[in-house]
Amino acid sequence: MQLDDIALSYYQHNDAGALWLGLPIQATTNTPTWQWMPHKRIALPNDADTIDSLIARDWRAVAGNEWSFLRYNGQLANVVTLDGTEQAWVSSADERRFNSTPVTLAFTRTDLPDDDYRDALKVQAQGVALLQIEQMLPPPQFGELALVDDTVDGVPVLRIHNVTELGEAGTSIQQKLGQALQDLAAPGAWWPIPNFERRMSERPRATKDSRTLAIPLLKTIGQRTEWLNIEQVHADSDPDAWLARWQAIQSLAHDLVYLYWQVHCTNPPRQVPRSASALTPTEPAVVAPGVSDEPITSASGEAEHTVSGKRKLPEVARVMNDRGYIPIPSAWPIHTFLAAYSGGKTAGGWQEGDEGAIPTYHEKTKAHDTQLAIRDEDERSKPASYDDGTRQKLWATVRELNDLDGDVFLAMLAQYLTVKQDSDKSVWLTGATILDYRGVQPMMKREGGVIRRAGHRQEDLEAIAACVARQERQWVSIKSVIADDGKTKSGKQSKRRPMKVFERTSRLTTIFEVIWQHELLPDANAEMRRANSYAVAWRYRIGTWLEPFLQGSNRQVAYLCQQALRYDPYHESWEKRIARYLVFQLRINKGRQLSREIGKLLEDLHLEINRADPIRTRARLEKALNRLCEDRVLGSWEYGQDNPSLPRREWLTTWLQWKVVLRSASDGIISGVASE
Repeated sequence: MQLDDIALSYYQHNDAGALWLGLPIQATTNTPTWQWMPHKRIALPNDADTIDSLIARDWRAVAGNEWSFLRYNGQLANVVTLDGTEQAWVSSADERRFNSTPVTLAFTRTDLPDDDYRDALKVQAQGVALLQIEQMLPPPQFGELALVDDTVDGVPVLRIHNVTELGEAGTSIQQKLGQALQDLAAPGAWWPIPNFERRMSERPRATKDSRTLAIPLLKTIGQRTEWLNIEQVHADSDPDAWLARWQAIQSLAHDLVYLYWQVHCTNPPRQVPRSASALTPTEPAVVAPGVSDEPITSASGEAEHTVSGKRKLPEVARVMNDRGYIPIPSAWPIHTFLAAYSGGKTAGGWQEGDEGAIPTYHEKTKAHDTQLAIRDEDERSKPASYDDGTRQKLWATVRELNDLDGDVFLAMLAQYLTVKQDSDKSVWLTGATILDYRGVQPMMKREGGVIRRAGHRQEDLEAIAACVARQERQWVSIKSVIADDGKTKSGKQSKRRPMKVFERTSRLTTIFEVIWQHELLPDANAEMRRANSYAVAWRYRIGTWLEPFLQGSNRQVAYLCQQALRYDPYHESWEKRIARYLVFQLRINKGRQLSREIGKLLEDLHLEINRADPIRTRARLEKALNRLCEDRVLGSWEYGQDNPSLPRREWLTTWLQWKVVLRSASDGIISGVASE
């Protein structure tokens, strides 16, 4: 069977309606909580060709029970079953998203007419309510609530969040989601499937009265059916357009999921007993990332083959969503670190620091004074005591820094702030996961007619390991003016927040534990390969320099575009650096357009100016900006209208003084939500 996006979507069941499952009222206080699932599942032939096609499209089989369907439907994932089985199949992207952010979007009941609601409502075991709805799409209120399975003192609980906890960012996304659902459903709406017999059985039995009541009811049902038919005709007239709008709706839902998960990890919400959930109570609770009990890893360090080594790779939740955006702190020091990595190859911006002449990258703004220094691995040695040989090694480390170091740091930062942390505030991350985030394709092998993932290339994993190793030598010193969210001397919260100076020196990241490639191999092979081994997983935490930027009014959020990680650090460095620059600058400008002087932009990003052949520099900048527009990282760009005319000869100096205007993509999350 030839599978495409239409065949793997709910388009084929757009006219089959949906089921709404409601938690018991006593479990959710005064707010009815409903979960959505399509009335019909996407069913495919149960044959070898279909299975091969699913595997080739990177779909995976997951647990086949009602909980599986509900939890994936709660993130608007497309869920497929094979004829005659209850086995669920989802895309690997959907599986990774739920494993890393186990959030089920829910909603409160829409304003259904009382008669419709009473006729259609069915109460199941344990007080779980059931509504059959004629409209397949989720209602506009979808995402107003979120459910997260958790445990408290070993007792399973269901935590419930409200969209109001997400602030303006979450409210804006949910409103866009609701409007998109209404637009796709128009002119249809959300009505329960009518129970005509029950409605009429409650009316007087006199023939005339019954006829009087039945005629308007039938007219209402007929009008609703006509509207739903028009909706279906619109969908059938252009399935690709329907699919594109549905995928945009899914992307908005995914953005909500990530925001809910961030709030869940930082703010304890109200909770109800797990048994009160409409979900299957036997489903195990979600646990924080830890060491897997299953045999793992191949020689490349990935969870592919079953081997019996001394150690096992940890289970790592994947936090990058398939749309490609993930929230990260927009603290200015992070921008400084990325600039330091970009200037590493030529040592641009790096100087000898005050403390023992160690390599230091220093950037100072009105609010932030940030230094990133390279020190010896031995913490006990003082920089002032370094000999010339040690200093030369440190400067050699600086020249090894490149844009890949920035990618690795951003991946580690996003992972650290998104997944549940251990008791010592550490998380696990593997080199293979970072490569996946960067879009580096693993090797694939075919065995027995089945294509399987065979792991990433050794040279790619070693490059990631080298970047993490360099982080262990990096120390941060910051002096920042931040908001003081404390109370006044009288004990009252100040309306005008005073400012204070925050100073801190710490490691950029602290590595607690490392798993090496040879440790994953059987004992017979480990010693032989120890000399050529490399790190494949790390348990780490971000340094304490970050703490004030995660709290109160100092918490500012930018949205990292995954495409920025995917650009090649060597051949697409212009695209990569500008994309990362936009992450921070567009947040500061709240998603509006930027106007930057070209020369200053190139200098800040350490982009080389070819003074001998300046046309190459201009062509390279324009090529990078056009590529960013094609990838929807950037909406549009143009040269400023007030730029002076270029002279016919020796025009480089004038061109570098030109302004370039950069506009955010209208469909990018960064354009609509720039701060939290």
